[in-house]
Amino acid sequence: MVEGQQLRDVVGFVSKAPRKTQATVSSSKRIPADIFAQQVDDVKVHTESVTLHPKSWNAYRSAATLSWKHVVFDAKSRAQVPKVPGLYAFAVQPPHSNFPPSSWLFYVGEVGSTASSSRTLWVRYKEYLDELKVNIRRKVGAYLYRYDGYVRFYYCHVDPNQHDIKQLESELISSLWPDANIADFNATTRPVRKAF
Repeated sequence: MVEGQQLRDVVGFVSKAPRKTQATVSSSKRIPADIFAQQVDDVKVHTESVTLHPKSWNAYRSAATLSWKHVVFDAKSRAQVPKVPGLYAFAVQPPHSNFPPSSWLFYVGEVGSTASSSRTLWVRYKEYLDELKVNIRRKVGAYLYRYDGYVRFYYCHVDPNQHDIKQLESELISSLWPDANIADFNATTRPVRKAF
């Protein structure tokens, strides 16, 4: 028993407060098991997979300088999205200005790589708004729905006559490892992604 007590003292588990006070504090923090289970389940539903791979970040090279803009992902913001081809990304961001800058990028995509004038960021944005009603792309749609009100739509114009938009998309996906991207990784990264 002495060894266990010494170990607790060294690790810092023993409080200097009397045991009676400890029992009072512990019992005042108790909550019904069903409520606690609900609290745990609520947090688990919002626990997502994140891959942070510095080697991929450092290996990123792009043929284009990308100038990103963003809007809150909702129907009202669609008017701000341009009717041009380009790259886009979705990220979840906390809404409070008192928080330090943080976000979770979960998807990168492209539109207009075929140089079709009908495929624009504006059109693609509307297609994703529709996903909030009918889920077509399972993972992306689930994240859009789950974090509705906290999602930012990032976009940048890319001229398909000057740059290979699919290649730019693949470079970003292979560097950032967004969780909802399954395909479009480059040839080096694709086999590793499939192992997940």
